[in-house]
Amino acid sequence: MNFKDNIKKIRKDNNLSQEELADKLGVSRQSISKWEQGDAFPEMDKLITICKMFNYNMDDLMNQDISIVNETKQKNSNLNKFVDDVLSYFTKTIDMFSSMKFKQKIKCLFEQIFIAFILLIISLVVVSLLDSLTTSILQFLPNKIEYTISNIMYNIYITLVVCASAFILLHIFKTRYLDYYKFVEKEDIENVEETEKEKIILDNKKEKIVIRDPQHSGYKFMSGLLKVIIFIIKIVAVFVFLGFCFSFISLVITFVLSFMFAKTGLMFIGAIITILSSLVINFLFIKILFNFIFNRKSKIKTMFITFIVSLLTLGVGIGLCMIAAKDFEVYEGKLLTKEKTITMNNNLYINDWNIIQYKETDTNDVKIVVHYYESYDPYIDINEEGDINIVMNYASKMNSLDIMKKQIEDLNNKKININNGHYTEIFASKENIKKIQDNTNKYKYSGYDDYDDDYDE
Repeated sequence: MNFKDNIKKIRKDNNLSQEELADKLGVSRQSISKWEQGDAFPEMDKLITICKMFNYNMDDLMNQDISIVNETKQKNSNLNKFVDDVLSYFTKTIDMFSSMKFKQKIKCLFEQIFIAFILLIISLVVVSLLDSLTTSILQFLPNKIEYTISNIMYNIYITLVVCASAFILLHIFKTRYLDYYKFVEKEDIENVEETEKEKIILDNKKEKIVIRDPQHSGYKFMSGLLKVIIFIIKIVAVFVFLGFCFSFISLVITFVLSFMFAKTGLMFIGAIITILSSLVINFLFIKILFNFIFNRKSKIKTMFITFIVSLLTLGVGIGLCMIAAKDFEVYEGKLLTKEKTITMNNNLYINDWNIIQYKETDTNDVKIVVHYYESYDPYIDINEEGDINIVMNYASKMNSLDIMKKQIEDLNNKKININNGHYTEIFASKENIKKIQDNTNKYKYSGYDDYDDDYDE
């Protein structure tokens, strides 16, 4: 960037023609034209005049890019304005309180404390809801990753609600009080318009009186705080956006897989309509979040109509599925049993989080009976510490692929296999049952503590 480009940009930025700039500098229009084309160069006194007239120094004009210089000036100006507004806000607050009567001060403070309390309650509810939503969305992740992301998001939520609450409180205080008063020197009261004088609400002081501010002037730091809040909201929106993208991909996969159940007839049609409607709704949320993050305009009317139509079709799809469901046969898989008898010892406990039923017998041994469905194969293991570990493995005769094929076959034949879950029976004497239960409860509590320690790490 050189002088010819800078002088041309200065002229255009100030909405001046070559002739108008020439008149201001006392030169001909042809001279300005030659300067901008680089065919001539102004004399030193003209350069000094240009610098003074447009507030540039000689180095900026001759060697720098005026666009960058202007941006730097604007940033410095905004920063200075921001600082001045913050100082002005607090200065005006102090002046206002010093001019208030005691009763007015108490009323103002009580009102701000009450508003802050309401904002605190709302913030706690919002953070709790957002944290619960985040936890439910991230359940598919490993525990430590879920814990780390949840912690990050929780801190973001706290920062967001604190900034939002501070902005709301400051804005309410500005609207209710600072915009309501302005200060006028006592000797200048005669110059105040009659309409303003009628709004005098505080007693005259030795140097100032306070009257209502009809201008409701703004503070730049308030808009700066709002920008910070919007930025934090956009960070949260990015995570929500990624969640909807993952949901969209999952719905597409579900749509493709749904053709495997084409033989279900009306159920298939209802499922297709439901999935497509969900895809459209999901896409609308993705588009809204994308436009918000990148400051793009959304066609609200079109999107709203699309959303309503999608909700209607979603209802139609779910309704068709419910109508088709009445033709499906619900049956339970074959329930099998597996048992193992062990010798009682004082450290025996049950490491199984499923349903445990204890039944008293007269024998000293302990018999374990596991009831399970044919797609599972229970593995009963007892280690030296007395840990009875019951693991429900898939049977080798029915691996995951076989089970999926069986489920698809059942659905196409309009059948639904309902397995209500396996359960375990423990047959032992009353004393042994009590000992096993005590050991098991002790294990559960210590197990939770160990888990929490690992989780915190």
